[in-house]
Order: sequence, then C-alpha cells, then structure tokens
Amino acid sequence: MLIFHMHMPKTGGTYINHVFTNALGADKTLCHFNTIENVSVDEQVRGGVGFFSAHMPLSDICEIASDGGRQSFVITSMREPLQQLASHIHWLDHFNQMEMQDQYAGLPARIKAEVDRIGQIDFSSPRSLQDYLTTLSPTGISLFDNVQTRYLSRRLGARFFEPIVEEDARIAKSGAVAIDYILFQGRLDCALPQLSNILGIELRSTGRQNVSNNARLIDIKNAEIASALTDCVKFDAALYQHCLDCTLAYHPTASLRNTALGEKSEVAGSRGGQERE
Repeated sequence: MLIFHMHMPKTGGTYINHVFTNALGADKTLCHFNTIENVSVDEQVRGGVGFFSAHMPLSDICEIASDGGRQSFVITSMREPLQQLASHIHWLDHFNQMEMQDQYAGLPARIKAEVDRIGQIDFSSPRSLQDYLTTLSPTGISLFDNVQTRYLSRRLGARFFEPIVEEDARIAKSGAVAIDYILFQGRLDCALPQLSNILGIELRSTGRQNVSNNARLIDIKNAEIASALTDCVKFDAALYQHCLDCTLAYHPTASLRNTALGEKSEVAGSRGGQERE
C-alpha cells in the first residue's frame, strides 16, 4: 500500500516526512514531489518508493493516489488556525534575515515579493498586520487565507489564488472524509503508535523539524493581534474544530480514520467512508 501525505504548510508536515523517511529509508520516500519536474509516480513506485509527500490540495493528491487503481492511504496534519497562520507568516519572514540571503535569492519572484512585503510589517502592531492581511496579493491569498480549508476544497489552478468563501468551507468539511488519517500538530507523537499499527510500520518521534530562528514573533496571545488575524482563519477555525471533534469522539489518541467524518466526499468521490452521526 502506498502512503500519500498532503503536506499543509506549518502544520507539522516536515516532522511527518522525517518520521516516515527514518522508518522507511530515504530511498523509499519522495518528499515535495510537486516541485520535481516531470516526476512519474509510477516510475517511483517501480523503484520501490512507498511514501509520497507534497504541498498539493486534497483533490490533486487523491487523484494521484487512486490513479490506475492504486491501493493508497492518504494522511495529513492540521494545526490550530491562528497558530498556523502566525507560524507561516513568521516562517516566510525568516527569509529576510541576513543569513538567509542565498535561500532568498533562490525563491520564485512571486514569493520574494511576498517576503519583501512581510518584512515591512510591524508584528507588534495589530494595525500593521491587518493592513497587510486585508490587501493580500493573489500569492498572499494562496499562502495565508484559510489555508487548511483551501487545501481541502480547491484544486491547483487559478481559483487556488482566490479568496475562500462559504461554499469552499462546506466542501472542505465534506471532503475531509477522503483523508484516511489526520494528525494534529502539538500532539503528533500521540498518534504514532496507532498509525504504526494501521500501516504495519514502526514510526518513531524525530523531534521538532523545520524550526525558524527568526526573533520577530507574532504574539497571538495578545487579543488585538489575534483579532487582526481572525478574518484569515474564520473558515479554518470551523473546519479544524469539526475534524478535531470527530477525531476525539472516535479516536482519543488524536488520530482519524475516514469513517469518522460522515458524509461522502465531494472532493474525492468514493474514497469517503460510511455515514455516521
């Protein structure tokens, strides 16, 4: 059985990649395969790769995962939305540090432009943060506007760069049933024993990964700062709570099997489980 990881930004996905790489070996895993030109999943599978990870929306991941009748298992991780948004802005801001000049130079032009704008934000000022988030470019929208809902409701293409609306939120909630297992950032280690049993793979904690040393922080414990971020996570907040509630109701170790979420997925069709109240 192949494992496909929908890696949503700053939700603990790099940790998951390291866990599977350590368990299976680097030659059996392919991370960020969406950045590899002309990659053939079929060729990789013939070469022995069993774990694939990418920053790709659920519909695109599921299409690849089920292509040609593949037997596959789709996983992802989620994070409390304010934490995810603050962490993602903070992560992109770290490319503004002097020691990151070489990495900054290698970024796509549209990402550089966003990093430059982020560098002008006063993270201690709710007004400065709000001014940025209410004037997002299409790239900024794709990075910061309800990202977890975006990954569960949209496909790659022009609409991926448009604001999330109510219909997307409904599709995302329904579409979550196409995911075979959800882990939650902050309790990732708790899910590893159960995921190990399901997959028949010994998965061990690797400690935190992909941590920025950027000293500029966004204090979401500050009510005014949190309020400035709220519009960009309002749909994510509802989706996150829905998935968390279903997960804890059926799996107290904070993991999710696809039958826990209910109705058939509009995102991935027949990958959904049976309906439960």
